[in-house]
Amino acid sequence: MSKTRFIETLSQWHLQHRLKEYEKYGARASGIKFRNKIHSFLLKFVTLDRVLSKRELHIIDDKHDKGEKPIIFAVTHIGGCDVESAFEAIKSPAWLLFGDPKEIYCIPTGLLLWFNGVVCVETRNKTDRRIAKERCVSILKDGGNILMFPEGAWNISPNQIVYHMYYGAVDMAMETNSQIVPVGIIRDKSNYYVNIGENINIADYGNNIKGLTYILRDIMGSLQWEIMERLPILHHSEIDSEYYHSWVNEIVDNQTATFSVEEVYETRFNPNYIIDYADAFEHLNHIKLNTNNAFLFDKRLHN
Repeated sequence: MSKTRFIETLSQWHLQHRLKEYEKYGARASGIKFRNKIHSFLLKFVTLDRVLSKRELHIIDDKHDKGEKPIIFAVTHIGGCDVESAFEAIKSPAWLLFGDPKEIYCIPTGLLLWFNGVVCVETRNKTDRRIAKERCVSILKDGGNILMFPEGAWNISPNQIVYHMYYGAVDMAMETNSQIVPVGIIRDKSNYYVNIGENINIADYGNNIKGLTYILRDIMGSLQWEIMERLPILHHSEIDSEYYHSWVNEIVDNQTATFSVEEVYETRFNPNYIIDYADAFEHLNHIKLNTNNAFLFDKRLHN
């Protein structure tokens, strides 16, 4: 059996196991207090791995407070070691909402996440998504925290600081009267920069899930900008023509879980009213040049 086939089979087994567990016991999570107690011990492994891997963690700011309400940490998704960097920066215990785990089931990192607390979900499976949400809601109602990536996929866009986001973070916060703490992360090679924003009280914003998600995205974008303002200025002349493709390949090829660029685009949130540049001009790839349409490619007409 090939590695890819093995991972697919293992993922399906875990998916079916979650469905059976849900039918038998419901969505409630166990061991929240125990995991809270051992969280600081688990963080030592995260720090040790960072040191041995020669990664640097830079906390730009931390404006959040633990408070008395459960917290949903909404983090920008940049790939690499963004999960580890987020946990080490926020320090607070939190269950990780992990989409499409793949290899995580059979490597030591998966065991560490299990001890930490993790809610796995196959994002293309509607039933599993519903179970994952119910499980997260149960954790929040029992006083636990959740760490999640509302973008739903690694951000490999050349110009979007934060992708459009799924409504789950806001929806769960409203249902459980939890707070949301936005977290921005930017990676520059082996340097990870983390910017933690202030707690957002959902009750202050009414019950407009979509509107508050837009507000949350704006806040997370501002956190990203604050990081970029602290980084060295890179002039356009210093950027190689293949920089973007090399950067994307570096993100996709150096991950624990094997995702293709196509899968990244498939699993991110795509509002039906937003059209990507590539989609808008995709029809040009099918035009057969002739004397009747040659004017479309005359650069003089577009100056």
